[in-house]
Amino acid sequence: MNSFRRFLRNNLTTLILYTVFFLTLFVPGLYKTDDLDLKEVGNSYPQIQDFSQSETVPNSQEITHFVHVTDTHLSIFRPESQDNLERFCKETIPSISPHFVVHTGDVVDGKEAEDSIFHSKQKEPEWKLYKTVLQKHGYWNESFWFDVRGNHGSSAIKEKSSPNNYFYQFSPQSSYLQRTGKKRVNHYSYQHLNKTIHLLSIDYFTYPQAGLPYGFFGILSDQIITEFEDTLKNLKLEKNSEIILYGHSPLSNLKIDNNNLKRFKEILDQYSIDLYLTGHNHAQNEYSNLLSKKAPLLELELACFKDHMFYRVGVLNEGIFTFSDQSVIDGFPVMVIVNPSDARFIRKSEPLYNMRRQQIKVMVFSPLADLEQIKCLIDGEIINEKMKKDDKNEYLYFSTWDPSKYDKGQHEIEIQIKLEGNTKTWGEKQYFSLDGTRSRIKMNIFTTIQHHNLLRFVYFWFIFMFIYFIIFQTLLPKLLIIYLKKRNKLNILNKFQQQISDFENMKTFNILKIWKDNLCFLVFKNSQIKKSRFIYLMVIGFAILLLPLSVAPMIDGIWASSWTTFTIFSYNNKTYSHLFGVSLVLGQLFLIWVYHPTLQLFSSLDHTSILDKTSKKKKNYYCPNIIYLVMLILSNIIFVFFIYAGWGLLAYLLAMSTAWPSLGSLIWCLTIYYKSFKSYSKTTQIGYQIIKLQNLDKDQNINSDLNDIQTNDDDRDDIIYSDSVSDSGSGSDDDLTKKSSKKSFSMMNSNNDIENLNKNNLNENLFENNSDENSIEN
Repeated sequence: MNSFRRFLRNNLTTLILYTVFFLTLFVPGLYKTDDLDLKEVGNSYPQIQDFSQSETVPNSQEITHFVHVTDTHLSIFRPESQDNLERFCKETIPSISPHFVVHTGDVVDGKEAEDSIFHSKQKEPEWKLYKTVLQKHGYWNESFWFDVRGNHGSSAIKEKSSPNNYFYQFSPQSSYLQRTGKKRVNHYSYQHLNKTIHLLSIDYFTYPQAGLPYGFFGILSDQIITEFEDTLKNLKLEKNSEIILYGHSPLSNLKIDNNNLKRFKEILDQYSIDLYLTGHNHAQNEYSNLLSKKAPLLELELACFKDHMFYRVGVLNEGIFTFSDQSVIDGFPVMVIVNPSDARFIRKSEPLYNMRRQQIKVMVFSPLADLEQIKCLIDGEIINEKMKKDDKNEYLYFSTWDPSKYDKGQHEIEIQIKLEGNTKTWGEKQYFSLDGTRSRIKMNIFTTIQHHNLLRFVYFWFIFMFIYFIIFQTLLPKLLIIYLKKRNKLNILNKFQQQISDFENMKTFNILKIWKDNLCFLVFKNSQIKKSRFIYLMVIGFAILLLPLSVAPMIDGIWASSWTTFTIFSYNNKTYSHLFGVSLVLGQLFLIWVYHPTLQLFSSLDHTSILDKTSKKKKNYYCPNIIYLVMLILSNIIFVFFIYAGWGLLAYLLAMSTAWPSLGSLIWCLTIYYKSFKSYSKTTQIGYQIIKLQNLDKDQNINSDLNDIQTNDDDRDDIIYSDSVSDSGSGSDDDLTKKSSKKSFSMMNSNNDIENLNKNNLNENLFENNSDENSIEN
């Protein structure tokens, strides 16, 4: 318990600040999705007749379903990536028979080597493999397969016309893109009977585009928004037309200034666009945008095909959009509840009134066996034991229902199916609402950060750590010393030291007392850092802002630099701020893994007496510092691996604000730690020898003093005895008694003298021991 209290005393303020920061992301109710007003929903889509009790499905052929896939990451270093895409094209797509396929980027891996994080290179064989697989199965068709560039497919490309910009050569849309001039925003249309579906793709990645990992973030620039607005103006939108927006990155992973974001939202509202398909983060079942009233889009991020082999089946039905995310590994059957739709993903333009005017509809894809039974339940009550199959749509099943029973709140619908010759039951369930009530989306740390905007989160997190570590923990305590020195009030520091509790004598666990001790401890300890070390901390701290984090061949062999502040990324006399986030991530890693351990070691190794105040064993002081030393060692390994191994020795030598301080801090702290430990060991050994010698001297002195006292007592006894004998004949018994008591009193005085002498010798030995230790330490 004492060790735990000591840990809290040393780190409680840091732990509290970290905890408060993360708890602000999880304030109850902050992320509750807003309910929709029926008067505000679905005005852009016509209202249909009431078919909820009809025994046939009108216009069932107009129901459009498609497949969404993302992040296939085809690689010549991973043959299984080709096998997985082959399996998807050969088995999954034919079994679903979608009207079209949307691929939201990262078609290829685009790496120099299999495990390379830094060496990005567009490899033509990977793009050829993509085209070959699609052509083999008949999907390399510009009216069927719609794709867009991702960060892996655009990394390390200098210009739009660069020979290695293979997307414009091997995409199914290549001929169309060549005709339209390789714009950043492209429009495709799919005509299905009397309905037109407009597909708008956005390419967020610039020219030049840095290699990995700096090419992670995209940018929503003025050019993109202008092209987006012009494209929409040229569209011929009908009352029942659908618009699907898709791109590689979620909006939270883009750099967008406030003006562009405002313009973008206004355009989306003007054209009632609120569905956005995306990928990029490889997250499974993560829906970063919760569609509050302030959210411009319903962002539906899909897990990557590379790791999970995920795909999405989306269905458009009378203005209502539903979907189901599945894995190729899980196989079939696959079910999508078409009506009623999932209450978590109600769009602003979705006509909820059409939901109650339709039958319950389900699409089932089962290529291996026919369905024996399909059952529908709502809130646990059986609505239909065997749903009917539509005559015109082979995948559609329906059932009549009474929607008036479910007017208020949320209700659960469940579909159960059985295949012929199989006793297993498959099920699909979801919540729905007819009054606009939305379900809460399950939250975790990643979806929460995404909702806030990942780039802004990274930015504020960096600013927070910079202020806390460099300003609060390093600069302010030193300024306090300067102030107290000018005011001749340095004795106040002794009060800080006296406030530190003695944990061994603390009877109760008082967190407020420990926190106060921690504040006093931080002020006193960090204020005593030596001048040379304080200057060093200031230099490496502000170097993150003033010096480049890395200078390396980021763009196809062209050297460029990345910064946390002024010029975020510079190349060919131009600056590109979309690398802002990655630079700040590196800055955060530096503050956590280099600056903080260095600060702790500098302040602690200079003042062991404070740490030893609450501990009788001096070795307890060294254990926490080993953790900081390990962090410094790991930070050097990280920088060596990411910079030296990734870009070479020259890039490592040019990393002035990351690699240099990391290595310098490790060497300096190891030197200080070694000297301190060596001095402590030497002091302890010499101290033990001094104590042994002093104990021998003490024993000899005490024995000699005892002999002298004993001799004096014997002489005194002889004198007293002779006097008593000489007076025995003439004295009385009372006189003999008085003389006997004088003898005993003299013996007591001699014993007291011996005790006082022992105490004096002990105090002298301790004083000499302390003075010797202090001289050795000095």
